[in-house]
Amino acid sequence: MLPLVFVFVLALATSPATVNLKPITEPEVVKAMGDRIRKTMFHRQLDEKQTADVRKKVLDELITAELRAQEARRRGLSIPQAPLEQLAAGEEKNAGGREKFETMLATYGIDRARYLEIISRPALASRLTELEVNGVPVPTAAQALARYQANPLRYLVPGALKLRATCVRVDPSSNEKQWQAAEVEARTLRDRALKVDFAAIATQQKCDAFAPKGGDLGLVHQGSLDPVMEKGGWGIADGEITAPLRSLRGWYLLKREATQAPRQATFDDVKASILADLRDETRKAALQQLDDRLHAAGKIVLANQ
Repeated sequence: MLPLVFVFVLALATSPATVNLKPITEPEVVKAMGDRIRKTMFHRQLDEKQTADVRKKVLDELITAELRAQEARRRGLSIPQAPLEQLAAGEEKNAGGREKFETMLATYGIDRARYLEIISRPALASRLTELEVNGVPVPTAAQALARYQANPLRYLVPGALKLRATCVRVDPSSNEKQWQAAEVEARTLRDRALKVDFAAIATQQKCDAFAPKGGDLGLVHQGSLDPVMEKGGWGIADGEITAPLRSLRGWYLLKREATQAPRQATFDDVKASILADLRDETRKAALQQLDDRLHAAGKIVLANQ
């Protein structure tokens, strides 16, 4: 967690919540909201409802983290204190000395000891999380096989095409007349490609990063291409070349060389990923059970209730 001093000035004195009599401060909520908006919403302006939703989510997360940190302390878990003291010393200096720093903390209903608890919260909560997830049973191959057999459609490998591509590049800022001229050039290129080796033409055109490989796109699964390319590639038979397809970068030609039909993945193909899914689900369930217990046993008071 980053220092709180820099956001204290943004906050009101009232604590939005207390967790077993320990306050969650307004500066923490303000900072957490700012972090979430920067990371997930790219600084865009939020309306009143969106702001309220973000605030509720981060407050819920801070409450859960505080409950986990308190439980970690109860179980005797700890983290190195020297970095925390060093951080606090730096914040005292920024505030103009220890006395001014502690006066500022008191304005928000906490003291230096609580400040140290707040900045140690993420690491302590993480220690408890590790302890909980390390204790869950490891999923077995039998469980993975049962998941595989119960969900056959989930492990269906979609159809794919082996494609080659080349193009006549067009600057996106070109006018329609220039696009039309480039289309004529692409149609001429297609006529050539029908008579000679497509890969050689793709290499000569130097259309994109695939050109050195003769335009070889490899196996392209259904649904993974631009819609125009998708329609073009699946709209022809093996060995055929599409008419020019307009994209943002120019007119493309695709040659469909082979088709791979949809198939059922074997258990060996997907065993590792199923085991990983089961492991993640088991750990999430264990943490949810922990949080449910901590919330049920804790005394959580919200300021607006």
